[in-house]
Amino acid sequence: MLAARKKGALSRGDWLVFADELGVSLLPSVCSTGAPRGETPVLEHNFVWAKLSLAGFLAYRPDGSEACLFFCLQAAAFNRPSLIWALSELALEL
Repeated sequence: MLAARKKGALSRGDWLVFADELGVSLLPSVCSTGAPRGETPVLEHNFVWAKLSLAGFLAYRPDGSEACLFFCLQAAAFNRPSLIWALSELALEL
């Protein structure tokens, strides 16, 4: 079924788009460390907890003539209205 849609996209000159969303933390990773026996090691850092959400879109033409990578960053998690906004921004770029 996907192949039929892809062929239709080719004849119409459409873009095919793959989308993904993820959250990233700017907090440093903590690993094990050494300490004298019986003392719990304490790792300190001067970072403030910060989190970003990223929505990424890979768009390409089925004939292979064009491709682009588009992404949006925001501090809050993506929800339906913000993803619709990101997709409308992508439509303006294509």
